Amino acid sequence: MAVKISKLWGNNKFNNLTNNSKLFYIYLITNPSINTVGVLSINFPVAQAQLGLSIKQIRVSTKELISNGYLYVKQYD
Repeated sequence: MAVKISKLWGNNKFNNLTNNSKLFYIYLITNPSINTVGVLSINFPVAQAQLGLSIKQIRVSTKELISNGYLYVKQYD
């Protein structure tokens, strides 16, 4: 998952995201736990504390990132 952060700010699609979604996306792509193919298992209470966002705000941002093609979430049964 190679993302050039400097190019994000020139991307209209990214700029139209809410501030919470932008913050959450940058948190995800710069998280030290992400592997080389972009897979990350999120500990939501830790993300909540680190970002200062509520779980509801993180869920709303997750949905926005999915609907805009920035995030894919694998559902486990």
